Amino acid sequence: MNQKLFKCALAGGFILFIWGMVSWAVLPWHKMYMHKFQDEERVARVIKDNASESGMYVLPNMLNMKRGSDEMKEAQEQMRSGPFVFASVSLEGKNPDRIVPMVQGLILNLVVACFASWLLMQTRLNFNKSVGFITVIGVLVALMSTIPHWIWFHFHAGFIAACIFETVLGWFFAGLAIAKIAR
Repeated sequence: MNQKLFKCALAGGFILFIWGMVSWAVLPWHKMYMHKFQDEERVARVIKDNASESGMYVLPNMLNMKRGSDEMKEAQEQMRSGPFVFASVSLEGKNPDRIVPMVQGLILNLVVACFASWLLMQTRLNFNKSVGFITVIGVLVALMSTIPHWIWFHFHAGFIAACIFETVLGWFFAGLAIAKIAR
């Protein structure tokens, strides 16, 4: 990897990482849409009693039902009347220590910033257009990684908007550094 690409990846990746931390830990826009169950202990017991293993769960789950069957019709009515749930369940719990996921997130940001930087280096754009190029990559990432959750799993539109805004703004900030280094 050439030195300029490495510097772009480092700068962009670290900026994406820091911005993500600020966005989730300091700014309120994600937390505004995260609600608390009235009785978390009871909900946890129900999940433990009804989830056979850790993994993704959908309520109602119509994935293996025969189209047009009475079972499918009942599930569709349940979906219409609610509740509808899409959840990631970890029966063994999750370590509240954030170091490992933060390191994994940083590595992901560095790798993706490297790819974005490499794409930019295939062009001959000026600074402003380079920032725009990287920002458009952020728009594409944001749209493709968040809108499907709204379409298929009914994630709150405000939460989706916050995720899109966070991602695009992060890529804009990263684009400023990447464009400056890449010149």
